[in-house]
Amino acid sequence: MNVFSKKKRVGYYGRYVLSIVIAVLIYGITAHYFFEMSFTEAVLRVWYLPILVPFLIWLFNKMTKNTRTHANQESEEWEFLLRVSRTVQRQMKYKADDFKALNEDERFRDFMSDMYKVFKNGETDVLNYDTLLSQFEGEGEKETVARIVIEKTKKLREAYILPNETEKEG
Repeated sequence: MNVFSKKKRVGYYGRYVLSIVIAVLIYGITAHYFFEMSFTEAVLRVWYLPILVPFLIWLFNKMTKNTRTHANQESEEWEFLLRVSRTVQRQMKYKADDFKALNEDERFRDFMSDMYKVFKNGETDVLNYDTLLSQFEGEGEKETVARIVIEKTKKLREAYILPNETEKEG
């Protein structure tokens, strides 16, 4: 499950209901004028659709909510990297090419991969913010970028991971 994806609320399904009600009304008008059927008769034939279709969509979303696919996991990591890199670009006034040049460094790529693991699973004895930051101590620009990445990871973790973990416990 992608933690960056938005939770579907009542309004999401309400739009389906509204759309289908409009479609049923259009069907009733069309049936009345083109098929010589009364408007009421036409609407009564499909009255259940505004309830049934959103229910089936809700049921499908509930059933597939916890299925993890490789594509979902990759898109989640890509979303994390995108958000972090945008923050670095904004704070360091980098252009896309500057960040790409930084990303060509294998140690930095490993650092970003480790930061995603920390984001996803939390800090461990081996993977923690201090240890990861120490890889770039004294390297000026890279150390600054690493600090920005760590701060953004902390914020993302608070926003997306911690609320989900506390719901499971409580």
